[in-house]
Amino acid sequence: MRHAISGSVGAGAATLAYQWKRLGGWEGLSAKISGPLELPSEADEEAFITEHYWRYSHGRIHGTMEYQVEPPRWRVRRTATAALECEVRSMYGPEFVDALSGPPCTAFVAEGSPVVVRRGRHVR
Repeated sequence: MRHAISGSVGAGAATLAYQWKRLGGWEGLSAKISGPLELPSEADEEAFITEHYWRYSHGRIHGTMEYQVEPPRWRVRRTATAALECEVRSMYGPEFVDALSGPPCTAFVAEGSPVVVRRGRHVR
């Protein structure tokens, strides 16, 4: 894996890229940020995506686990452009080709932070 940042993130004018090597080449995500770092309103898609307080995972041995998480609200920057560059069919399956082959309808960069993850419990 690798990442790159060009420009000034602090000034809100940068291009961010995160890549992984797969199938003999580099694939990844990139975004050109624009605008200030802001808390999204509760009605924004960014809040819907970032503000989740329960996480789930599935393992062969323990079944489905549920975890409570306690992140602070994250500020986000909107993107002027964003792209996923990967071989979608082999990565996610044929049912995702149409949805992931064009430009995204929502793209943003969240500042992130440490989060508290509570002890999980079996739910199935």
